[in-house]
Formats: sequence, C-alpha cells, structure tokens
Amino acid sequence: MVVRLGIGLIQDQKVTAPKGLQAMTALEQFERLESIGLWKETDGGQRREVIVSFGDASLVLSDHNENALAHWSLAAVRRMSKSGSTVTYAPDGDTEEELEISDETMVKAIETIQARLRRGLPKPGRVRWIVGSGFVVILTSLILFWFPGAIARYAASIVPDVIAQQIGDKALHQVETLSGKSCYSPLGDEALRGLENRLIGTPSNRIVVSELGARPSSHLPGGLILINRRLLEQHSEPDVAAGYILMERAAQDERPPLLDLFASMGTRNVIRFLTSGDVSDTALRRYAETRVTGQTSPPSDENLLALFEISALGTASFAGAISDSEQAATLLAGAIAAADQRPLMRDRDWLALQSICD
Repeated sequence: MVVRLGIGLIQDQKVTAPKGLQAMTALEQFERLESIGLWKETDGGQRREVIVSFGDASLVLSDHNENALAHWSLAAVRRMSKSGSTVTYAPDGDTEEELEISDETMVKAIETIQARLRRGLPKPGRVRWIVGSGFVVILTSLILFWFPGAIARYAASIVPDVIAQQIGDKALHQVETLSGKSCYSPLGDEALRGLENRLIGTPSNRIVVSELGARPSSHLPGGLILINRRLLEQHSEPDVAAGYILMERAAQDERPPLLDLFASMGTRNVIRFLTSGDVSDTALRRYAETRVTGQTSPPSDENLLALFEISALGTASFAGAISDSEQAATLLAGAIAAADQRPLMRDRDWLALQSICD
C-alpha cells in the first residue's frame, strides 16, 4: 500500500458534513489514499499491477508512472467476490474488466464512499412506491368519479331514436304501474296531436296524459312528455298544461332523459346495456320512481322563454300556476306582446282533451 499522507490521522477524522455533502466529504477524507491492485482489462487478458486511488467520484487506476489507465465511477462499481482478504471489483455493466484489491483500508474506504453515495441517490423502491401509489389514487378517482359519468354520456349519445322510443315506452309502463294508466280517447288523442304540432313540432315527441300524483308533469326517453290529468281538469284553459309541456321540453333539450336513466343504472348495468341493448325492469322501475316522485331541476328561463316565443303562447296563465315566484316574474317580464300571441286550440278540442280520461 502506498500512503502519501498519514492514513491513521485521516481515518480518525469525523465527518460532520451536511447530509447532501457526505459523499463529497468522504472523498476528501480518502483523497490521498492509494493502494496496489491487480487489474485485468479483458476476460482473457493478463493481470497487471496498478495503483488504485480516488478521483472526483471515481476510482482511478494508474500505472507506476502515474499514467491513468481507467476511471471507474464509484457509484457503479460492483463488488464481485471476496476470497480471504482479497476483494474483486468490476464496473457495472462490464463483466470483462476486473480489479483485485487486498488492502483492507482501501476496501473499507471504497465501501464507505459507495454507501454515502447511495444514501444520496433516489431510492428506486421508494420512488416506484410513490409513483405507483399516485397512479392508483388517480386511477381510483377516475373509476369512481369520472368513468361512471363518461360512460353514461357515451351510452346516451349512441342510442338510436328507435331504441330510445322503445326504452321510453317501457319506462312509461313502469310509471303506469306506480301511478295509474295513461288516458286515451279518439277525440282526445286528436286534440293531443294538434297540441304536439303547435308546441313541439317534431314527430319524435309525444304528449301523454297520465296520473302523476302530485307531479304536474314529467318526461321520459324517446321524446315522451307526461302531463298530469289535473292540469286539464282543474283549469279552464289549456295554457297552463301547455306551459308545463314547454317546460318539460326545455328540460329535455338541456339534459337528455337517457342520460339520467344511465346515470341511475350504475356503471355495470350501463356496460351490460352497451353489450346487449337491454335495460332491466328493475332499473326502469327505479328510474320511473324518480320521474314521478323525485326532485326536478327546472330549465333555464332563457330556454323556456324562447319556446314560449316560438309557440306564440302567452306566459300569464302558466306563471300564475307555478309556485316559483322568481321564475314566474321572469316569465311575465319576458312575455311576447299580446298581438303576437295565437289561440292554442279550438274550444271543442279543449273540451275533448279535458275529457280524455273519462
């Protein structure tokens, strides 16, 4: 072993450097330390005697004329084997080059510096755990919060009108099991068709008069708009029922009823619908209950007023019938002029509609 300064004094020094500088301090501690080693450059090459010393975070191998032969990164030096007091090292990733060191002081110095270098490096296991945990949290959040809404919106957007009408008819049947049969009569149905042409204007929408309990109106998939028979029997003019029809149409335009159905079904049932095209009676019954007894979100005043204007219908009768005084005031303020309003239907059609449930 070659020692250019007193090794005993260097070894007795205590390292008090901050944590981030411990490896550098260790290198400074052993920067004058040298030893003899046997170096083999290739697998079949001859071993030759070299001087081993420390460089800047590296192990320097030199000949006796102080010509550098190789530099090994200390962080990448692997301990291959130990036989007695001789330890064999190799650079990481290279299996041909080897270095044998028998000096215990040098071996201890290499291990000390490597330990401090590793302490300052990110721990792969800890990093993987943190990254993996974050990924699991994000994935779980997506599954719990984003995915159910996304798949419900996707399903609602791809359902053809024919299938939506079939689902609406099945949902209407569930409503009828809860509140009572819908009303039909030849003259009443004819009056309803005239009301559809005036207020809705699209053949895919239908108006159905039904028993809805305390609910004045509702709507279902497939363009079905339900009005409570009380709106016909307890009012002297059709404008109140027409106002509720327009309100359901505006709500239908703002949020498709199929979206509410799929959102209430749960992700598993929506996926089953996408693969089979079938909605279970249980899901439809639960949905029907919400359409008859659940809370509703009224459409925006802007959209509702636009429909009143398109229909050339006055807002006074409907505003007087609804309980929301703020919305009633808005409807009255935005009503079209009386000169632009047109009668909704003939008296005989209104009488036929009033008696549709008799």
